[in-house]
Amino acid sequence: MNRLASMKLGNAQRRSPELQLVLSNYSQYLLAHIAQSVACNAAHSIKQRTAKWVVEIIEQSGTEKLAITHEQLAAVLGIGRSYASRVIQGLKADGLLSTARSELRVQNLQALKLKSCHCNDWLQKALRRDISGCDAEGGVGVQLKDAAAEAAAQSSPPVDKDGTERRALRADQH
Repeated sequence: MNRLASMKLGNAQRRSPELQLVLSNYSQYLLAHIAQSVACNAAHSIKQRTAKWVVEIIEQSGTEKLAITHEQLAAVLGIGRSYASRVIQGLKADGLLSTARSELRVQNLQALKLKSCHCNDWLQKALRRDISGCDAEGGVGVQLKDAAAEAAAQSSPPVDKDGTERRALRADQH
């Protein structure tokens, strides 16, 4: 995966009104996502949040099987493993999930959606509102990638005072 240096992206953003708009709109969506997550955590039960999370992953991955342990699910939800296990058992008793070793399987997606809070619906509306010109199925990432790649191709690499090209540091090099 190629990385775009933040300096190049900043330069490209200043030169491209289209890239400015895409990045600004994406930032708005991310802020809405964070705010909604905080509100969801405060207002909805663990069972609703678990159902919401499983639905979200299922819809993004296109498969009804999740390779995840109870411990991993607990970490995602910010709860203890034993609590996550009880929630999963409840969803199994409702006929919504089945489990196998380190795997959750959705048995009834529509019923699971009904058990979930509807924060994802709100976020999808925010996505469609905030990311103008992008489809709701991942068009943002494609548009960002295309705009950034185009902008990077037009920008010159940053140079030090002596004229040598400067390499961008990756996050893991700091």
